[in-house]
Amino acid sequence: MAVLSNFRGRASFQLRVAALMLASTALWGPAGTASASAPVTASAAKSPSAANGMAAASAHAAMPPASASQSSSQSSSPPASQAVSATAWSGLDLKQSSIHITFNKMKVPVSGFFKSFSGELVFDPERPAAGHANLEVEVDSLSLRDAKLSRELRGADWLDVEQFPVARFVSSAIVTAGDDKYSVAGKLTLRGKTLNVVVPVSYTQAGQAQVFDGMLPIRREQFGVGPQSSLLADKVVLTLHLVSLPRS
Repeated sequence: MAVLSNFRGRASFQLRVAALMLASTALWGPAGTASASAPVTASAAKSPSAANGMAAASAHAAMPPASASQSSSQSSSPPASQAVSATAWSGLDLKQSSIHITFNKMKVPVSGFFKSFSGELVFDPERPAAGHANLEVEVDSLSLRDAKLSRELRGADWLDVEQFPVARFVSSAIVTAGDDKYSVAGKLTLRGKTLNVVVPVSYTQAGQAQVFDGMLPIRREQFGVGPQSSLLADKVVLTLHLVSLPRS
């Protein structure tokens, strides 16, 4: 009986030891390594957002620093709000601009000018094709040295300013024609008739202003200005000196 009692005592002790070993294995895994099923302590518990933040911080720390060339390139790039755009000029400086007219009467040159005109010029020498020009001339403002001839040319048989008070030019294309030279194509309307013309102009920059100088020969009879005449030449030359100011 004593032997049986000792056996039962050793068996009960061994069972308790085995139970403790199994519990330790379930908690820590083999060889003392933490098991995936082990409970997470409060200090290690993180919300999903916190876990994502830690992962992002870890990834950022692992990234190599930007090279000096990359930093320089990024800092030198202008923001979108500073994108370069075409320079726009408008509003003629009428004190400096002029439109002159020259023709022959009995083979003697006659010259004059138009006192009143207006217009808009939009032009960027880096992008000439994007520019345009509009000019309006009050024909009644024609002034010649010969006052009698001025009155005659403004009459119904010639310019007929009562019916057609305004001559107008509207550009359709601007093409580079050499260093600071351009060909401005457009439509000229005079005495109610519209024809295609090309005005060769030279361009200069004068401080904040742009200066355009051009010369346009036309045939007055093509526009219905006056009859054929041996006294008054068919060819008329318009000389343009236009100074345009930047938009405010």
